[in-house]
Amino acid sequence: MDCDFQHDPAVLRTMYGVLESGEAELVIGSRYAEGGGCGNWSRRRHQISRMGTAISKMLIGQDMKDPMSNFFALRRELFDEAASELSGLSFKILLDLLLTIRHPVRFCEIPITLGQRTAGESKFELVVAWEFAMLVADKTVGRYVPVRFLVMAGNGGALGAIFLGLFLVAHKGFGLTFFYAGVAAVTVSIIAGYQISNVLSYGDRRRHGLQWVRGLLTFILVSSIGAAANLVLANYLYSVGADWFVSAAAGTLLWLAWDFTGASPERWGLGRYLSVGRSQSSKTSVRSLARRRHSS
Repeated sequence: MDCDFQHDPAVLRTMYGVLESGEAELVIGSRYAEGGGCGNWSRRRHQISRMGTAISKMLIGQDMKDPMSNFFALRRELFDEAASELSGLSFKILLDLLLTIRHPVRFCEIPITLGQRTAGESKFELVVAWEFAMLVADKTVGRYVPVRFLVMAGNGGALGAIFLGLFLVAHKGFGLTFFYAGVAAVTVSIIAGYQISNVLSYGDRRRHGLQWVRGLLTFILVSSIGAAANLVLANYLYSVGADWFVSAAAGTLLWLAWDFTGASPERWGLGRYLSVGRSQSSKTSVRSLARRRHSS
């Protein structure tokens, strides 16, 4: 449950009673069950929550009204069954648990209405949508393709698209020479890539002010080798008669290959730029807890 009093602690007694009676092994405080509600949420937030709930219901395959609730109770046996495989990729722990178990559970939903937050701030922002997407990816294709690879491939694809778009504008739109168009596109792409990573990292670790500047300088240092290789290869191909787009695309691919291998954020102490980095620590801690429970 959340500890900002949006979730009424008085409901815990009812939840415990249901579990103790054996009626269910999972009890959910549901905003969308009859009699429940979301309090003073905006219409936009309510619509986005409903969309996420619909996606979650399709994935778990059970007729739950609120599988994304953060207010729930479960029997220890059910937790032990899932604990070692929880991804820790999102604060939506219930959804993580249900997607990990992969079999129907006996559940009961108790209607709740979210109260007024008395402390802290809302977690509802872009990073939450990112974490939700990472959780869904991990539980659907993560067993076949590592989520870290998907993240880096997505970041690389976005960076490549930004670079080629900027190069086109600088070279064809503003008439810069091939070399200077490449320099301008590389510079802006690096800054954009850094800011995208900064926004998609965990909100409480996002960099601002001087920290943002120091992080940018480090990010530029890490990316500079691949960026330089990009420019050298692209200019060489262009000088021997290759089409400007083919030259720029070839340089971009070399740059992305460097970013994916030699410029791995973990190798350079920049693991925070991949949101899954911190989640791996969460996963490790959950698995450690599960091992302690089983050994006790």
